[in-house]
Amino acid sequence: CVRPDAYYATLEALFWSVGRWSRASDVDAALEQEVATLGLSTAYFRKCFSSPASQAAVEQGRRQAALKLDLLGTPTFMLNGRVV
Repeated sequence: CVRPDAYYATLEALFWSVGRWSRASDVDAALEQEVATLGLSTAYFRKCFSSPASQAAVEQGRRQAALKLDLLGTPTFMLNGRVV
């Protein structure tokens, strides 16, 4: 739910700040705050993040990971097709 050109920078920032936002009492608001610190549109993020299409896409990815790869959670690391 960020601009394509900001995807990897956002992913990296969220990875490094996971201890802060994942333990927040309101995780959605904490994620929005992280997006704001990157100078990205919080209005766009909020709209995208709460959309049924985005939620369905995340659920579909989770289901595919569980069914095809037997992955049940994150983080999961794979090396040469094997979970390590």
